Amino acid sequence: MLIIDKKYILENESCLVENRLYTAKHIETNERVYIKVFEKNKYICDGFLPNLIDQKSFINSLGSRSILKLLDVGIDFINVVVDKSQILNINKRTNYDMFHDQNIMKGINHKEKNKIVFYLVYEYFEGVNLDILNKKKRISYQNVIKILLSVLKILQVLHLQGYYHGSLKTNSILVDKNCNVKICDFGITVSNNGSNTRSYGNIYYMSASQICIDYSDKESDFFAIGEILFELIFRMYPFGRCDDENRLLRRIDRGINWNKLEYRYFSNIDNDSEKNKKWFELYEISKKLLERGSSDRYKYAKDVIIDLMNIIY
Repeated sequence: MLIIDKKYILENESCLVENRLYTAKHIETNERVYIKVFEKNKYICDGFLPNLIDQKSFINSLGSRSILKLLDVGIDFINVVVDKSQILNINKRTNYDMFHDQNIMKGINHKEKNKIVFYLVYEYFEGVNLDILNKKKRISYQNVIKILLSVLKILQVLHLQGYYHGSLKTNSILVDKNCNVKICDFGITVSNNGSNTRSYGNIYYMSASQICIDYSDKESDFFAIGEILFELIFRMYPFGRCDDENRLLRRIDRGINWNKLEYRYFSNIDNDSEKNKKWFELYEISKKLLERGSSDRYKYAKDVIIDLMNIIY
């Protein structure tokens, strides 16, 4: 059992992995909620918490059904996993990405110690993290499109207001059995003065500008959407599982070997089934989202939305 800030109880947990959603209950009201924590690290600015409180009010004021409502934020001193190599060892032993199934942590010995953490409390939603869903089974191209359209429509509204997400990833997206979507983590990067917090798992979805100069904008969101789409198509990270920023940046600069991918997965596309042709069209969209310096890359969310809609109709 773990209690956070004397307000929230996690009955089946004694230690949390940072940057993952856990089910909890409010001690006084017994309300079911989601809670996530992340370590106070060197990348997080001094004014982060008051900034996040301000962002909480703004995000909730939008009243979007696609945004997971942020109920509370705060700081506490609790057990979190701090040995990242231990997590990777768990992954090797189970042949399953630990961060795609938080239950793997139960019953496994790992290094832990009390750390200062920020916590975020969200409304409860009967859904599953997109990363978990994608690992369990291949999502149909129709549902991939439906999920991405939900994400892009809220990004379209925010981008027009000069706002951005800045830390989109597959575990920021919850999906229910009817493919309804809720997105969390809005306001975190903005509250950190545009710098990604580098909480565990974020690095796989960071753009070059976020790594090099700590700069986030709508282009960072498009890049993350491209990585998410790539992951849903091929069920792997476009730049591999890389935890070192310099190495990741070199891979981004080198780019993806698109010709190799096309030969491996789509070499017979002209004679292929209609379903595979739809996957190829999604692949083409991911290329435009991930290509750096390309003249035809996406500049507005509405353009991605139009291309996705054209695949359906």
